[in-house]
Amino acid sequence: MSNNYIILVKKGYQQFQEPQGSSIIKVKGAAGISIYNSNLHTGNADQALWDAADYVVPSIETNAFFIATRKTVTYGQRQGICPSSLDDNLFCNSTYNPCKRDMPIPNAFEIQVHSTFVAVLHRLIQFLIIIFVAFYIILVKKGYQQFQEPQGSSIIKVKGVVRISIYNSNLHTGNASQALWDAADYVVPSIETNAFFIATRKTKTFGQRQEICPSSLNDNLFCNSTYNPCKQGMPTPNAFGFFTGNCVPSEENTMINVCEINAWCPEELSKSTDYKINIDDLLNITVFIKTAVSFAQFNIKLRTVKQDTKFSCRFNSDTDPRCPIFQIGYIIKKLQEKDRRINLKALYNQGGLIQIEQIWKCNFDYNIKNQECFPTYKFNLLQSGDDKLSPGVNFRFVERYRSNETDYRTTTKVYGLRFILTIAGHGGRFDIRRLFLAIGSGIGYLIIAELVSEFIFMRIHRHREEFRRNKIKVCSLKENKNDRLANIVEY
Repeated sequence: MSNNYIILVKKGYQQFQEPQGSSIIKVKGAAGISIYNSNLHTGNADQALWDAADYVVPSIETNAFFIATRKTVTYGQRQGICPSSLDDNLFCNSTYNPCKRDMPIPNAFEIQVHSTFVAVLHRLIQFLIIIFVAFYIILVKKGYQQFQEPQGSSIIKVKGVVRISIYNSNLHTGNASQALWDAADYVVPSIETNAFFIATRKTKTFGQRQEICPSSLNDNLFCNSTYNPCKQGMPTPNAFGFFTGNCVPSEENTMINVCEINAWCPEELSKSTDYKINIDDLLNITVFIKTAVSFAQFNIKLRTVKQDTKFSCRFNSDTDPRCPIFQIGYIIKKLQEKDRRINLKALYNQGGLIQIEQIWKCNFDYNIKNQECFPTYKFNLLQSGDDKLSPGVNFRFVERYRSNETDYRTTTKVYGLRFILTIAGHGGRFDIRRLFLAIGSGIGYLIIAELVSEFIFMRIHRHREEFRRNKIKVCSLKENKNDRLANIVEY
């Protein structure tokens, strides 16, 4: 269908050329005219005739013609001194004389107002605009460069061994057992795109299977012989199971009655085990961030790891800003410097979301070999551990197994610090087009000086009424329906 349209309808089989040529135009006809004195359009007008030689002016044009409908002829002019026409509105008397010697007649009005203050202000604004464009837009903001944002990704490795304390989830007594975690235990999941997660606490519920059991005391689903909120078949508020409608003694405290549920039993927090990381060990964990970015428009690729990188270094924005290895303790310290109100205990216990912002600002005009451009870093706490609406960061995962024809699972709820790495910034290189655009936009700003000066004359100056009267003239259009002509009447 498309081929038929192009070939048949649009004649795709033909070669086309535009015509080149010219026209010979002849105008004929006689017309009656009325002759008036230009200031006295009375009814006693003389009559005459025009033919083509009179109303076709000029007598010949290229591919065009002009027909005169009205002529105003001034006869016998010579150079000398004479009164101005009433149409010029140049009126004067003994007390008012606008007729300054050697000044041109203002057929097109040009208003001159002498004000030293406004003149100085006008030039001052123009000077400030030029300074603003030259120094701020062009030099500071590098208006002469073309910019591109970096595109890239990071490889992140977390290392460190930590001690953990193991408790019964309901009895956090001093008799806790000890164990060790390495990166394979606390980095969950083991790999992410431009992000990593360090678990600071885990709650594990072992040996769960689908059956009927009492709900956990933490669910606050209490009942008794007179009050029973356990509606059969309805889901529990935490969505762990369904109510059976029965009110039974709690497994954690038989003196208290709770709702019975059909779920994976035992329910989380009723018979669970807590694993908590040692905070000092957490702060000593190191993170290696290897980033590669590209500026495709300039055909430039950069990395944070160079040939001379020392892997024994630790990042410090003051002493070693190019080191790619970060300590968690240093990041937490920087967050505290930004906001002293951060609740560290809640952050470690409930988890949080932390942004590592990697900012590239490269000037490729000077860094010819592109070896001296390194990113800077900022650290931001996006989600705290004591947020009243939804505190911290946590998630669950399960490990399933089968024994004696019965399905079991181990549920793990993980709390921790999730770090996300964002790449921002730009790289710039000289571009003549950008320079001219910056200069052109700066020239456009000069109109501000004109607007300020005119505002003063129109609204503030002591002669503002006279200025407005001469600058703006209000006219109306009166139409003569009989002659289908219109006259402009000035007020």
